[in-house]
Amino acid sequence: MAVRDARDLKEISLQQSGVKAARLTGRLVALNTRKAHAGNERLASFLDFHRGEIFNFLRHPGMDATNWRAEQAIRPAVVNRKVWGGSRTQAGAEAQGILMSVLRTAAQQGKNALDFLAETLRAPPQLAPRLIATTT
Repeated sequence: MAVRDARDLKEISLQQSGVKAARLTGRLVALNTRKAHAGNERLASFLDFHRGEIFNFLRHPGMDATNWRAEQAIRPAVVNRKVWGGSRTQAGAEAQGILMSVLRTAAQQGKNALDFLAETLRAPPQLAPRLIATTT
């Protein structure tokens, strides 16, 4: 995180940040020795498999170092499942998945989800509003 902060403060360049990411990856690889505990071995194998991705946030400005945003994005669905006990059928699970996806996409695009759903349900299929921008 110190490398990221230094890069963002322009104390080091993006290239220097990338070099430091490569060095950190090398240190991570050097730690990958046989582990006595099976859980530690699984973690080490996972880290080894993803070693080229772990420090990508140092190579790409604007990339988060954690999955916090993704966790927050799915939080409403998790709370919904816990409060209502989840879906009791496959069709219900699929419908909930689609609805949560539409609601979250509308929110990320700054649209009022209820207005969007009401407009969509009232419109003929060919005139229904789209969440995805169309290109010409």
